[in-house]
Formats: sequence, structure tokens, C-alpha cells
Amino acid sequence: MFLGDVAAQVCDEWDALDSGDAPPPGSNRRVKDVRSIWVRNLTSLVDPEHTTPRDVVYSLYVEGDDGDARLVHCSEIVRDTLNPSFLPIEPRSLKKHVSWECSVMLVQVWAIPPQSDQMGDQMGEAVIQLTVDLNLLVRVPSNETDFGPNALVVELWDGQYAFPDSLMRSDNSETPRRNTLLSEARDAAPISVPYQSAMLFMEKCLQWRKRMDEVEQATAQVKQQLRERVTKLNRATKQAQMRRRHKKQIQDLQQRLADEQALVHEEREALRVLQEALPPHAAAIEEAPKVLAEKKLILATQSEEQLENHQQLLRHVSSTYKERCWQLVAALFAVFPIRATKDPSVFQIHGITLHNTNNFSGCDEESIATGLGYVCHLLYHLAKLLGICLKHPLRPGLSNSRICDEHSKQQQLFNLWFKGSGERLKFDYGVFLMNKDIEQVLRHEGIKGGEVKDTLPNLHALERQSRCLMTPERGADAEASNHPNPPVFL
Repeated sequence: MFLGDVAAQVCDEWDALDSGDAPPPGSNRRVKDVRSIWVRNLTSLVDPEHTTPRDVVYSLYVEGDDGDARLVHCSEIVRDTLNPSFLPIEPRSLKKHVSWECSVMLVQVWAIPPQSDQMGDQMGEAVIQLTVDLNLLVRVPSNETDFGPNALVVELWDGQYAFPDSLMRSDNSETPRRNTLLSEARDAAPISVPYQSAMLFMEKCLQWRKRMDEVEQATAQVKQQLRERVTKLNRATKQAQMRRRHKKQIQDLQQRLADEQALVHEEREALRVLQEALPPHAAAIEEAPKVLAEKKLILATQSEEQLENHQQLLRHVSSTYKERCWQLVAALFAVFPIRATKDPSVFQIHGITLHNTNNFSGCDEESIATGLGYVCHLLYHLAKLLGICLKHPLRPGLSNSRICDEHSKQQQLFNLWFKGSGERLKFDYGVFLMNKDIEQVLRHEGIKGGEVKDTLPNLHALERQSRCLMTPERGADAEASNHPNPPVFL
């Protein structure tokens, strides 16, 4: 065996350790240390014949306590690519949902058709679905640029790792350190080494490897002991914190107890003072029913007297008000006097002869308009004096008076005069509405009148009622004031 061959063998072992082809003994990679995930060369499965970009997303699962897969992370959608590099994973999300010792995870990578953001049934093709044991991955060397189809690259805190079969390296690939050692070994003159020396050298190498394994095992034991020690210290710390918290709670309860005792002492003193003052109050309470009965009797007597006085005052005021109203009505009839003629169907108002409303033949149009204007004025003021809201409001205007029909949809105002035969129908309807208002006034005062068409006879009945309700003296004064030509109110 030559020294150059031994050096080459040692260099091969060092390169294997550097490149990550075999995990170092005692390595413990954990899922919570995963920084990000990459995918390379999706073309072979997504589109074997063409290199069409796709939208890519992946989801990360771990095994839960019940043995089922539990989703712990879902990435964003990377658009139009065959080599997606996803955003880093938030460390706190993994530490929250993944146990400390977990080193196995399930990765699912989906290829979504372009222009589609739908999930579920429209998810697309599941390109990769692998159960990844982080301890079985190998490190990706810095000079590695070629990957196999659907290569999954996991970035941890100390570098990038992938499955050994996803790295496309030729067997004669060289590294800088290998090239240097091999070149030095080739340049050296060939030296013949005895077989026994070579075996001793290999034995020493194996001894060093065994010592390294023992050191790593001892390191693992120390780490385990440290973890147990840390667990005990954490437990002791929690117990100390709990004791301090309980001590604080006891102090707070003692303070509350002292405050409650002080409050009870104050309430007892107040109760003692009230007990001392109780006998006088008890005597006053015993006398209270008698005093209350006397006060009630006095109050009832005073209330009855006040009620009787108020009723008398109300009767007097009502009588005076009603008498005054009828005095004003009599005065109003003195302004617009209504006189009967020899013909029982014909009456005069303020000297204007007016037939019944259904018989205006042979009458002057201006006289009819003036007479109806007087009737409109008289009825308007009578409604105000008697407090009556007429169903058909009046618009007094002497010979241009009008009446309003609020229930008519076509026309609301109707004239109480007419010129020619074209407006006679509207005029007749307006006179009919005014006769309905006269009938409303008579019904309000409880006076029995004639037919609806009897305009002046119905008003004359109201005038007779006003004379009957007045006192003889005031009635005589009202009769004396009915001179033939009283002043006219416009």
C-alpha cells in the first residue's frame, strides 16, 4: 500500500463528512429549527414535455399526540415558477405547535394551474408528498448547483439539507481540499510502505474514530444530564415562584381580614348608637298612626271644601261664558238681522231677499251673491263664537265668498256666486256645502231645524234660540239693538 492511496482514502472520508453524505454520529436535527423550504426542478412531474411555470404552495405537518397528522404551517403561493423559494417560517409558530424532540415532518407541495387561487377540489396536482426525517438528510455543499427532479431543500440554522438521491453530482467531483491533498500526494515520490505500517496507521485511525464516538456519546450523556438538571431547576423555580405567590396572597388576605374587622367594629359602634336612639323613635312610631289619621281627616275636609269651591267656580264661569257667548251671538244676529216675509219660504238678511237654495229663479245674480256673502260672514263668526270646527271651511268675501271642500280630489274651492249658466253646477254644490255647515252648527247646539236647503230659516231658528237663552233684561236690550240698518262687519 502506498502513502498516496492512504491519503486519498482519508480525503474521501473527510469529503464525505464535509458534504453531508452521511450524518455525523449523535446528530439531532429538530423540526422547530427549520428556517425555510425550497423546491427545485418541478418540470419533470408537473409538465414532463414542456417547461410551463406553475403556481406553487406547500403545507407542513407533524405527528400529533393522537397519532394523526397536524398542520403547523402553510406557505404563501409563489407565482409562475419551477424553482420556488418560499418565505422564511416564523420560529414562534413552530415552537408553539411542535414538540422539542420532534425530528420527522410531512411535506406536501402542490402545483396550482396558472390564474387560479382556488383551494380544495381545485388545488391542482400534489407534486411532492414526503415524510422527511431531518437526521437522514445530507448537507448541500456550497458548490452544488445541480438537483434532481422535484428536489426538496430544507434550510436549517446551520445550512441547507436535502435527500442524497436529489443531489446530481458525478463520482469524480472534486472539492478544493481534496484537490490540494491529492495533488500533493501525486507530486510526492512513490514510497513503498510495509503492510504492517499501513495496518498500524489504519488501526490508529479506527482508534481515533472510536474515541470520537465515545466523546460524542459522553457529550450526549452530559447534554441529557444538563437537560434533566435544567428540568429540575425549572421545577424548583416554579415551586419557589408558587411559594412567593402564595405568600403574597396570604398577606393580601390578612390585610383584607384586618380591614373587614375594622369595618365590623365601626358598624358595631354605629349599631350601638342606633340602639340607644331606638326608644324615642319607637314612641314616635307608635304615635305616628294617630297623627296620620288626624292629618288625613283634616286633608280630606280641606280637599272636599276646595273641590266644592272649584266646582262652584267652574259652574259660575261656565254659565257666565255660555251667557256671554250667546250675548255675542245675539249681537252678531243684530249685525246680520234675519226677517221673515209674507211668503214662509222667503226670508231677508240685512235687507236682501233670499229664497231657498233650490229656487233662485227670477232673482238677481248680484243680490244672490250678496245675500250668500252675508250668510257666509254670519256662519263664519258663529262657528268661532261657539267653538265649532266646520267640516267645510269658509272663505268670507261678501259677494265673492267661497267655501272649501277638503274631501274633493278635483277642486277644493267653490264659489258662492255665479255668472251665467256655465258655473251654476259648481255654485249649487258650494251652497249645498254651506247648508251642511249650518246643519252642523244646529246639531252641535241641539236645535232642530228644517230641511238642508232651508238656509235662512235654519239660521233664524238659531237666532230664536239665542233670544230664549238670554235673561229678560238682556234680551230686551238685544231686541232694542236690532234696528233696521245695523253696521256691517266686512
